[in-house]
Amino acid sequence: MRSLVESHWPDADDYVFGSGQDGADRALVTAARFLSADDFNRVVIGSGDHYFVELAEHCRQLGIAVVVVSRADALSRRLAAIAGDVVTLPADYALAA
Repeated sequence: MRSLVESHWPDADDYVFGSGQDGADRALVTAARFLSADDFNRVVIGSGDHYFVELAEHCRQLGIAVVVVSRADALSRRLAAIAGDVVTLPADYALAA
């Protein structure tokens, strides 16, 4: 029997899921260990959370460009320093958590 996810998203193996505190973040960082510069030339991180510093560092070491999209007030200084490009959103731009 197909799972609920598979019935709504037939290509569910292309998606990453996580649960619990930082579950989605952990799942994304874990999946990123399999990134290759042969497959990707750029990674866009839609978060300013310091949790993604390790991912950004990993991508840079592979020669993959890193772009971070975040509100300035939510942007980790370390993540901003590692990113090749930072796109700042307006302070009043609210994102779902």
